[in-house]
Order: sequence, then structure tokens, then C-alpha cells
Amino acid sequence: ESLAMAGAFDGFKNTHRAQYFYRENTEDTIFLEKIVKHANEFQLQQNSSQASLFGDSEEIEVRDPDLPQNDPWTKLEQLKNEKDVTGFYMSGHPLEDFKTEIDQFCTVTITDLKNNKEKYKNKHVTFAGILTVVNHRTSKSGNTFATFTLEDFTDSDNYILFSEDYLRMKHFLVEGSSLLVKAQITERKFKNGQLDIRISSIMLLSEALERNTKEILLKMPLTFVNEEFVNTLDQVVKKATGNCKLKFQVTDPETKTDVTLPAAKLTVSPAVFLKGIEGIEGVEYKLS
Repeated sequence: ESLAMAGAFDGFKNTHRAQYFYRENTEDTIFLEKIVKHANEFQLQQNSSQASLFGDSEEIEVRDPDLPQNDPWTKLEQLKNEKDVTGFYMSGHPLEDFKTEIDQFCTVTITDLKNNKEKYKNKHVTFAGILTVVNHRTSKSGNTFATFTLEDFTDSDNYILFSEDYLRMKHFLVEGSSLLVKAQITERKFKNGQLDIRISSIMLLSEALERNTKEILLKMPLTFVNEEFVNTLDQVVKKATGNCKLKFQVTDPETKTDVTLPAAKLTVSPAVFLKGIEGIEGVEYKLS
């Protein structure tokens, strides 16, 4: 089971990891156990076969079990299972799908805060991570709080939410969630020199582009602006209906001058629009 979860059988064609753990019903065994049972029965029959009167071995036909026709695991499920059995992610990282959000909105990494809090003393910071562990607790005085672990590309660390902050943000504390966290580094009361990370807000990374982006500035060289380019961009805009403002900055490489053109009548969904321009060569963007 551990080998299957970690991807050791991914080389078999037309299979996926979820098939090995499929059950037809709650009382049924997983398909992987059926495969092992089938192999044992096949080997047993091979070993017990007798030679025929003419000296030829009897041919034994054992029908292979059919592969289940079930949905593959999601990327997050696959990565979680990899880490459960190996201790680390093998085929990627859960935050890879949010690289744009992390690049645009994060000011620090978990490693930055973990190793150098003093540098950010009294400053507001933004960082992202996947929630790997969460514990909801009650103190001796009856107050509820939570401790949880966030992990990004660089490291992992533990955080805590107390009292009103806990009540206000506890619904975000679901294992496996990818979060964007805003916090302030403050000195702990009555303990000079000890710094705390005081979390002020949490949002889902999947919602960060839509909620944080007010305007997109699309940058492009003048040499790329032709009829084909305009038509392609027009199709992307039409599919990305939303409320975010859009501006264009066209640069002339020869004179090194640029012109910014606001698109007063065009508004887009940031997530859909940025996904749509990924394949357009020569285009850069800036979010605000």
C-alpha cells in the first residue's frame, strides 16, 4: 500500500493510484488486496499443476481481475498520501498552483520569520502556507484557542490563535487548506526581547487574486502588437468577465519609451484572465 501511495506503480500504463485503493462497497476489500490474492492463487495453481499423460504441462488459465473504473485522486490527495508514507512530497508541492499569488502578495517566507524575527519587529508581513496540522483546544480558564502548523516551499512552523482572533478565523483552520496569512511581529507583553507573530487575517489562497487585485497592468512590447495578438487578447478578455480594472502598457524597444492606456470599459476576473494570458509570448503583468 505504501508503494502504491508513493507512486511506485505509476509506470504501469493506463492506471492511476486511486484504483489500487478502490472499494466497491464499505465491506469490500481494496483492489490492491484483490490483486495480491489473485497472484497468490495463480502461483498456487502453477505449483500444483501436474504433467499430462503425454508429458506436456497442463495450461492453467487464470483470468486477471479488471481494473476499477474510478476517478483519480486530486493532486492534493496524491501529495498528501505521498507525504503520509514517505515524510515528504515527491511529485510536486501543494502550493505550486498558487505561485502567482505567492509571488505577488507575500513579503516573507516561513524561513524568514522563523530565523530572523528581529528583522521584522513591529512590521506587518504576509506569508503563505499549507495547513498540515491543527489542534483546537480549551485552556484551564475555559478559553478556546488553536495551535497549527503551516508549511511553504522553504520550511514549516507552528502558530497560535487566541480568544477573539480564534473565534474570527477558526473556520479557516482545516487541514490541507492553502492559506494567505497577514501578521504583525510584536514584542510579547512583560517579556522584553521575546517576539510573537500576531496573526491579523487569514484568507484562502484560492480567493487571494479575486479579493486582493484591484487592477492589472498588462505590459507588452510594441513589436508584438499585431492583429493576431489583439484577437487573442480579445478572446481572453471576453472569457474572463469580472470586476478588476485593466490597463495596457506598450513599450517601444527602440526609443525605450512606453505609453499606458487605461481600458475604461474592460474589467476582468484576475484568476481567469491571468490563466488565459499564460501562453501569450512577450506579455508581462503587474498587480495592484
